[in-house]
Amino acid sequence: MRLLIDLQAAQGASRTRGIGRYTRELALAMARAPAGNHVLVALNAAMPCDDLIAAFGAILPREQVVVWHGPHGVGADGGDPATRAGGERLRAEVFAAQRPDVVHVGSVIEGFRDDVISTWPRGLARLPTVATCYDLIPMMRRADYVDGPWRGTLSRWYFGQVAELALADGLLAISESSRGEAIGQLGYPAERVADIRAGVDAAFRPPADAAAAQAMLAGFGLRAPFVLFVGAGDPRKNEAGLLQAFALLPPALRARHQLVVVGHTDADAMMATVRRLGLAPDALKLIPFVDEAALPALYAACALFVMPSLHEGFGLPAAEAMACGAPTIGSNTSSLPEVIGRTDALFDPSDPASIAECMRAVLEDPARGDALRAHGLEQVRQFTWANCAAAAWDAIAAVHARQGTPPPGRPRRLKRLAMVAPLPPQESGIASYVAALTPWLSRHYDITLVCDRAATDHDRLAGMTVLGPDDFLATADRFERVMYHVGNSAFHATQLAQLLPAMPGVVVLHDAFLANMLHWRANQPGAATPFDLELLRAHGWAALGHAAREGRPAALRDYPCSLGVVRRALGLIQHSAHGRTLLAEHYGAATVAHGQVVPLLADPVPLPTRAQARRTLGLDDTAFVVASFGSAAATKMPDILIAAWRELHANPAFPASRLVFVGDATPATEQLFAGLADVTATGWTDTASYRLWLAAADVAVQLRRDSRGESSAAVVDCLGAGLPVIVNAHGSAAELPPDIVTMLPDAVTPGTLADAIRTLHDQPGQRARLAAAARHFAQTVLAPAPIAARYAEAIETAYAQGPAAARLATVAAARAAAEPTPTAMLALATSIAASLPFPRPAHLLVLGAPPPLADWLAGHPPALRVHPVRPADGLLHQDWDLASRLLGLPRPPR
Repeated sequence: MRLLIDLQAAQGASRTRGIGRYTRELALAMARAPAGNHVLVALNAAMPCDDLIAAFGAILPREQVVVWHGPHGVGADGGDPATRAGGERLRAEVFAAQRPDVVHVGSVIEGFRDDVISTWPRGLARLPTVATCYDLIPMMRRADYVDGPWRGTLSRWYFGQVAELALADGLLAISESSRGEAIGQLGYPAERVADIRAGVDAAFRPPADAAAAQAMLAGFGLRAPFVLFVGAGDPRKNEAGLLQAFALLPPALRARHQLVVVGHTDADAMMATVRRLGLAPDALKLIPFVDEAALPALYAACALFVMPSLHEGFGLPAAEAMACGAPTIGSNTSSLPEVIGRTDALFDPSDPASIAECMRAVLEDPARGDALRAHGLEQVRQFTWANCAAAAWDAIAAVHARQGTPPPGRPRRLKRLAMVAPLPPQESGIASYVAALTPWLSRHYDITLVCDRAATDHDRLAGMTVLGPDDFLATADRFERVMYHVGNSAFHATQLAQLLPAMPGVVVLHDAFLANMLHWRANQPGAATPFDLELLRAHGWAALGHAAREGRPAALRDYPCSLGVVRRALGLIQHSAHGRTLLAEHYGAATVAHGQVVPLLADPVPLPTRAQARRTLGLDDTAFVVASFGSAAATKMPDILIAAWRELHANPAFPASRLVFVGDATPATEQLFAGLADVTATGWTDTASYRLWLAAADVAVQLRRDSRGESSAAVVDCLGAGLPVIVNAHGSAAELPPDIVTMLPDAVTPGTLADAIRTLHDQPGQRARLAAAARHFAQTVLAPAPIAARYAEAIETAYAQGPAAARLATVAAARAAAEPTPTAMLALATSIAASLPFPRPAHLLVLGAPPPLADWLAGHPPALRVHPVRPADGLLHQDWDLASRLLGLPRPPR
């Protein structure tokens, strides 16, 4: 295997920080022990590289140290975008020319204020890539970073880099904690993230020359004994919490020890805190920077090393301090428990009293300090760069086995895809869905987004091009693929009225029924097509008769009105076989034969722990909580659920419990649970509250009746959250594997549902098994990466084999032969339409007025259309007047 290591993280702004050191040391260890592989390292001559050339030149032949010349002035903060785009392309070409099997990027989140280029150019097929994942702290602590001081350019840049990280074929995590962040925050497949840990350099050991070490310390102006913290200068480092804890120590203990804080922090603010806490002026010693060569002496001399961070990717200073013989304590959060490896050396970093108690226990007990020293020296034996390199090689080999060897030559250009859909902040479930899908689909296509607003503020779509409808139509010819996301709401009106007729594409039909949206559109000022005409075109005269007899609401309920979209689609994608069956029942199997099923993706979102969620919601930890997610409309069968709940309460032995409808409840639903103190409806919930209930619930009940082909996003959310879910075998829910949910009959009864809830309450093991199976299904079958691959396959199948494929090939052949005139193209289009018609329901044309005609018009099968016709001018014309008279209906407007 040929591995190319991109070392820019050890060259740019990170070169003197932990990330730069990690990148350099891991690469050196991999080069020293290549495990039978061929190693190349790539350096960008736009930044310092002489020391790296020398370091790697001592291990590798010079030809395996690749130096390329990136352009200057490409940083995201003020750099030239065009120059950066050219630099991305240059990097891709240089890397591809080395014919690597895999590229390892030392750090993707680089290049804001320097000339590091760590992103692959949009529109080019990627080389198999592995990246190091250090942490996702800015995403997890948004208030401190992306929603706070980073808001604006830095925030947008960060999320663009995170999107690049998520597109890697494998990740090397520096701790099990950071591995969990990649899985939980990015939805990264668990089997593609390896915890390779970090190494402690051999220079970090107790100093051999005590006199030299003492002289070095004297240069810092320290007084012994002292308590040490290294790494200050970031909100999560929590030096203020450490200072408060120091002030809580017994006065005598505090008087004997000086607190030493190393790092570029706000000295004025820290000293103001010292005065506010009533500490002596010399109680705190701030040292902005300590050279790496001096750190071992500093670590070894301290009476106690404290790591009070709120969040760490690994926490290398703690490991280095232990390697130098320092008694070390730290936070009980993120990765630090892995590094320190001893529970009695951990504290709650959010509680200064907890920090102070842990400090006091060590400082007052020399034996405890000695035990921590001995433990630390043993603990860090596992943290070697050789071990990291071996684990990295194993992980990269697994990626190579999955991806195979890329084809030689220059990077392949991806097809350009226009994705037409509502986008955040538009309040549409489909907008959120598209935001979750797009980054993963960008592995397969060069994507341009199209929406009415011509803009989006969503983190995951940072840096993507967004066009408005007019700009899209003006440039539509540049796209080789077009995909529309269509649903039953006003957000899709422009797509259907202006864009899809002018530029056909593959349609993702999120709702089989579009009647409500078309009815809304028909009632807008200046609407071109009355709803009765939409109904007639889609379903024939029987639908008009049904609307006249039963009323317009019945027609909206019973007829999809989606034939126009289905017929214009070059390919049709739905989320369930049930939705496809509904369309076939209304339009005939041949009409929807070009349809394919791609399930809803499970958008992996971070959830709080059950305990955290319950504390926030004010729920008793012992209560058995049953939740139903989504609006509690009649179609969600709240009547059955509440009746089952009353039946459970008829048994005095049933324990303390809560039933919660997480979403809006209609007045009729609220009336159903009147008098039940343990049944509530939350009303509309924001995303954060919705996720709290997903984390807090013990069981979810998601029932359905009268499905119109939609797939339940709430069910998918519950599966992704690892909730045991009870469903009835109706609509798309009937297609779920029976071993991941409790599947009840379609016509579920209160008694059957009550028994299922009682069983899950009484059998915690069954709940745990279903939870694990649900989560595994969501993280494998419904994960964004495989779902995006299925979308790509469906799109390519539609363009190659769909009902329009022959039409497109004919037009392409004509254009290849010569540049046809508009007149010639119109004539050719007419011939193509007549020769290669799109599938549609069968039409029965009736000449004259035979006696059964009225019955045929009023009750024709759904997959057949009956039209009275009359001859005129040598052609047959539909006789709408005759049909209207026979059915006793007003003549529909044309």
